[in-house]
Amino acid sequence: MVSGLTATMLAVALGLAGHSRSEGSSQFVVDPDVNRVDITIDLLTVDMPELCDVDVSLSDPDQRRHEEQRLRACVERGLPGWLRLHTDEGDCQVVAVDVKRGQGFAITFTGVATCPSLAGATLTLDWGLFASTQLDHISTATIVVGTGVEPQRTLLSRRNNKVRIKVPAPRRLAAIAATSVVVAGVAIVGVMLGRRRRRQLQQAR
Repeated sequence: MVSGLTATMLAVALGLAGHSRSEGSSQFVVDPDVNRVDITIDLLTVDMPELCDVDVSLSDPDQRRHEEQRLRACVERGLPGWLRLHTDEGDCQVVAVDVKRGQGFAITFTGVATCPSLAGATLTLDWGLFASTQLDHISTATIVVGTGVEPQRTLLSRRNNKVRIKVPAPRRLAAIAATSVVVAGVAIVGVMLGRRRRRQLQQAR
């Protein structure tokens, strides 16, 4: 007959063995106007023991609140190392903003990366979540670069941990450039018309 302690240990072992893979989602919104990337990472409560050695699924409210505080501290410490972003000009500074419980078993991390000049740069995203654990985690990532640009989608994991993002120039810079071209074109046309008018007057004499 199996004792209560042995049964509990067996259940835990089976649970951990069954949780060798997990899936989540993430979003990275790149704003070249302010050289900022807004980060959202969606995971599951069952992933938290692997990531931060915490259990936020406890039924006791006080214990759960304590574990949630430990999770928040873990994410604040860990996010800058789990997620690295940089351009050719240097590293982005990643800061955790919040940790939220969603519906069901969802956990959402939010953060912000402040980067060197992003306009026209190539931004490299290096994904390191769960890299030092046994959990095989895959995140479906959506990358949004400015407005009016089709979002880029990719899978991030320990095997596919880097993605390079070409950031276009901000719209206002493009508009200034377009206006400059128009003004230059009008000036050239004006010069040509002026020369033509002078030739006509000379011929009339």
